[in-house]
Amino acid sequence: MKSKITLSIVLVFIALLQSQKSNSQVDDVQVFGFIHSLVHHASQRETPIPETATFYWVNDIVQSTSDTFAASGTFGQLTDHVDRNLPPTPGIGYNGVPGTWDPDTGGTFTTSTTNTILITAANFIQYVPSTQPDPADPTAGRSVVSKTETLFDWLNNEKTNLRFYIYGNWPEMDLMNSYPPTLPTQNEIDEFHNITMGTSGSFDSWWTDYQDAIVASRSSYNARLIPVGRIISQILTSVIPNQIPFDELYEDSDPHGRANIYFLAGMITYVALYEKEIPASYMPSSIISPVIRNNLTQIRNFITQELNNFNFSNGDSRVFYNRPVLSTDENQIVENNINIVPNPVTNTFQIESQNNNTFDISIYNVNGQLLRNIPNYNTVTEYNFIDINALSSGIYFLRLKDQTNNSTITRKIIKR
Repeated sequence: MKSKITLSIVLVFIALLQSQKSNSQVDDVQVFGFIHSLVHHASQRETPIPETATFYWVNDIVQSTSDTFAASGTFGQLTDHVDRNLPPTPGIGYNGVPGTWDPDTGGTFTTSTTNTILITAANFIQYVPSTQPDPADPTAGRSVVSKTETLFDWLNNEKTNLRFYIYGNWPEMDLMNSYPPTLPTQNEIDEFHNITMGTSGSFDSWWTDYQDAIVASRSSYNARLIPVGRIISQILTSVIPNQIPFDELYEDSDPHGRANIYFLAGMITYVALYEKEIPASYMPSSIISPVIRNNLTQIRNFITQELNNFNFSNGDSRVFYNRPVLSTDENQIVENNINIVPNPVTNTFQIESQNNNTFDISIYNVNGQLLRNIPNYNTVTEYNFIDINALSSGIYFLRLKDQTNNSTITRKIIKR
C-alpha cells in the first residue's frame, strides 16, 4: 500500500510539473487587432514602411525563434470597432506575415486560427474615467469599458479560449508650438514622458483603472494589460536617456512614432504575448538607431523586468497569463540570491548577495539624469548601506555594472 501511495504522489508531482511547463510556454500567437495608428502607422512624413507597425516587429523577432505568428486586424477607434467592425474583417496585413484568415476564400473570424485579441483605446480621452461616457463618443453616451465589454462578449461568443489584451499606448503632446515644424523643448519632452510614465497626471493610472473595471465586470476573460507607452518612456529616460534625437523617435505631436518607437513597442508586445524573453541573438535591421542596437541587451532585460513587476495588489500579474518571465540577468540575480533591501526605501538600502559581487552603481531619476555614481560597491561588506535620504520621494533607477563579467542590470527603486 505504501509503494502505491508513493507512486501516486510521484505521478501527481510529474503531472504538475508538466502542467506548469505547458502553461508557462506560449509558442503560437494568432492575433487579431482592433487597433489604431499607435499600433499600426502609415507614416505621412516619409515613405510608408512596414517598420512603423508593432506587429511587424513582433513577427521580426519571431523569425529568430521556433515560435509561430500570424496577425490580422481592423483599423479605427473603439466606437468604429463596435458599431462597424463586427463581424470583423481583416483589413490590415503585412508582407511575409500570415493572416489569421482569408475572407476571399470564405474564411470568417469564427473559422479563423485567431487565439489572441489585442485592442487599444484612443490616447486623447484620459481626462475622463474609462467607466464614464467616452468623450470621443458623446452622442451615444457609452463608456470605454462598456464598448470593450460589447466587443469582448461578441468575440467570446464566436470563439472560446481567446486571450484578451489591452495595449496601453502613449498620450498626445501638449506643446506651445506645433510639431512639426517646431521641435518640442526639453521641458516639454520631459513632461510628456512624466505623464506617460505616471510620474505626473493620471494617464498611466487610467489604463490600470480600465483593466480593473474589465476584470471586475468580465472576470472570466482575465483581460491582460501591456504597458507599452510607459515602458517606452522609461527606456528613453533611464536606460538610454536623451541619446536619440526627438525627431528620430516621433514625427508629430499626436505623437505618431517613427520606426524606433514601433520597434520598442514590438519588443514589449512580444514578451507580453509569448511570455518569454527576446532571444539574445536577435538584432533588428539598421533602420533602428545604433543607440538602441548597441544597448539591446539592457533594453531587453529592462522590458522583461518591468513586465514581471507589473502586478495587481495581490501579486498576480497584470500582463502574463502564466508565470513571470526571467531574463538572463534576472536568472543570474535569482541564482546568486541578490536582493535590494528594503525597497521601497526610506533613507538607506543595501544590495545583498551570497556571493562576492562588486558593482559600479549609477543612480538616475525618471528623466534619465545621473544623480550619483557609487564605484566598487561590494555586496558582502557588512553594513554597506547606500544613503538616499537627500532624494525626494519618487521612482529612481539603479544601474548595476558587475565588475566580474561586465554585465549591466537596471533595477527600479521607490523612495518614500
